[in-house]
Amino acid sequence: MCVIPKCSLFRTLMHSIQPKPTLSCVCHAPYNPNDMEEVMHFCPRPSCRMSYHESCLLAGDHVDQEIKPPARALALLTSSPDSDETFTMSNSHPKKRSRRNSSTSVDRSSVPLALDMLQALPKKLVEVAQQPIVKGALFNSLTGNVQRVVKARSLVYQALKDTKIDPKWKTMVNAAMPILQFPNIGVAFSCPKCGNAI
Repeated sequence: MCVIPKCSLFRTLMHSIQPKPTLSCVCHAPYNPNDMEEVMHFCPRPSCRMSYHESCLLAGDHVDQEIKPPARALALLTSSPDSDETFTMSNSHPKKRSRRNSSTSVDRSSVPLALDMLQALPKKLVEVAQQPIVKGALFNSLTGNVQRVVKARSLVYQALKDTKIDPKWKTMVNAAMPILQFPNIGVAFSCPKCGNAI
């Protein structure tokens, strides 16, 4: 049996994968899993499901200059992978909250209330759910944090709706794994197609 160190195997696999042309980004260049510099931001809305090069988002000024933390984190959290409509948190009990909202931006007046509601949930679960969905070779993974963040958002939505948290949530979102870090993590990027926070 041949034993190859994990990072060596990853690099070998990455160099053998060639990008396939797909409809992606405003530049129409495909995701290149070999590019160690570029981060791709993913819009999870069913009508978009597009990835955008971070450099293209910056060049096209697809940045919301007005939104600041914690509204930024909330905007990312309310970007549902299951619906084209923004997940909303109202001032009523979580069981009575509405999932219908045609706006793609965060109502900044609801930020304190939403943060209050999220306080009742496990901190790590909320942190994972509030990450931008990104992929790139920089993260030693072809898919980045896509699966992890999508699952965390689903669990947060369910917990706010039912006030119950799946007891296996730590395993489901790989809670032991650190939050991804990259140079422009604090930039409030928005989807060029739908304006959603990405």
